[in-house]
Amino acid sequence: MSVELDQMAENPSCANNSALLSTLKSLPRDPSGLGFSHLGMDGVWRTFDRAGNVVSYLALSPEEIKEALNIFPKSFRENIEKRLDGVDGRNVTDIEQLLHPREDLLPKFEENEGETDK
Repeated sequence: MSVELDQMAENPSCANNSALLSTLKSLPRDPSGLGFSHLGMDGVWRTFDRAGNVVSYLALSPEEIKEALNIFPKSFRENIEKRLDGVDGRNVTDIEQLLHPREDLLPKFEENEGETDK
């Protein structure tokens, strides 16, 4: 579940005055501007640099996860809400998992997605 934070406010299903949205937007990001943000299935919102290294993270409560899901389109949201039901990112206390999430927690990208040098 990757998303560009600047696009969140453009999504009508997202409350623009949300404290969580403001917090997510304020997390440190890749200074090059080529990074991305992702909500892992462990309930942790992470920002990554272009190389896939974690720049920052925020462990979300179940309520915050539900609020964060409103950032995404309804069709996408419906596919993941059940998988995140009962997940509490605050239970992730292992710094290794926070900074180096397992592959199954990482976003899935198409092989050529994001390539612009063609």
